[in-house]
Amino acid sequence: MFICPVCKNILKKEVVSYICEVCETRYPIKGNVPILLKDEIQKALIERDRELLNAFEIYNRPPRLAYLQCNKLISKKNKKILDLGAGYGGLSKLLFEQNKEVYAMDISPNIAIEVSKFAPFPYIVGEAENIPFEDNFFDTVVSIQSFPHFINPERVVKEMRRVLVEKGEVIITIENIIWFYYRILMVLGKWGQIAEKNGRHFISSMYSYSDLLKLFKKQGFEPIADASTVIYINKNKKKIITIPLFKNLLSINYAIKFKLKK
Repeated sequence: MFICPVCKNILKKEVVSYICEVCETRYPIKGNVPILLKDEIQKALIERDRELLNAFEIYNRPPRLAYLQCNKLISKKNKKILDLGAGYGGLSKLLFEQNKEVYAMDISPNIAIEVSKFAPFPYIVGEAENIPFEDNFFDTVVSIQSFPHFINPERVVKEMRRVLVEKGEVIITIENIIWFYYRILMVLGKWGQIAEKNGRHFISSMYSYSDLLKLFKKQGFEPIADASTVIYINKNKKKIITIPLFKNLLSINYAIKFKLKK
C-alpha cells in the first residue's frame, strides 16, 4: 500500500517502522502513525509544530462550510478516499461517519500523532508533492483549503492523478480572495490583519477559479460539478443548498469536482 518517498518502491512494515528494501530508507511509526517523510523534513516539522491547538476540541467541532461543500460533491459510489491536508481531521471524521474508507494525510507529524489518539481512521504523514501511496489506490482525493499551501501545485496534481483509479475524482475547495467581504477589508486596509490572524502567512500562492481549471485541465482532468455559491447552511443536519451562479461575488470558498478523462 505505502511506497517509499525516495525511490517509489513498496515499503515493508516492521514492528516500529516501515523500510524500503531497495534504497534501505527507514520510516518510523509513532503512535500508530507512519511518518513517511524524508528525515530532514520530519525533524524540521516536528520542531515547527510543537505548540498544538486543542486537537480533540477542533476534531469534534460542527462541520466547517468547506467540509459540507466537499461532502455535497462526493459521489456516493466512491468509497476509498484520501483527505490530503487533513489537519485536525474534521472532514475525515465526517466522511468516516458515512461509511467511507477514508485515509487522512498531512505533513505535520505532531498533529497526526495527536489526532490518531482518538480518530477511528488511519492517519499518515507525508508530502502532497510526494504522496506515499501506490498507483491507482483511491476513488477520490479531496483537498480542503490546503491547495494554496502547496509549494509545487503542478506536482501535487500529478500525484493526485497517479494515485487515482481510472475515472477517479478530485474535489478541491479554496478561499475566494475576491469575495465581496474580503474586497471591503482590502479597501479598509484591514486585510493584512485578518490574513495574519488566520495563518495566511504560510500560504504559498492564491488561486482564482480559472487558475484551478487551467491547472487541472493540463493534467487531464475536467470539471464536472460545482458547489461554490452556498445559499443555505444547516450544520446540524450537515446539509447545504448551492446555486451555480455568482461564484466570484458571493462564494466564500470555491468548491469544484474534477474527474479524470478517459
